[in-house]
Amino acid sequence: MMTKALAEMINYCFGTLKLNKLFLRSSPLNFGSIKAAEKNGFKLEGFMRKDFKNGNGVLIDIAYYGLLNKEIV
Repeated sequence: MMTKALAEMINYCFGTLKLNKLFLRSSPLNFGSIKAAEKNGFKLEGFMRKDFKNGNGVLIDIAYYGLLNKEIV
């Protein structure tokens, strides 16, 4: 369901809003979000170390994924 919702958001952002690039952030351990991103053509751009404080107050690494308008699959 998340993969399909993300695809709709991508179509809206690139089609209606005419954006050139989208990015998303995820914990490297959030395998569901990573799978949805990759199925929609997002590419891993890198990691930011200790970039986000989780619910327990612990700083964790974050994976950044990007998608350019021309890369839509």
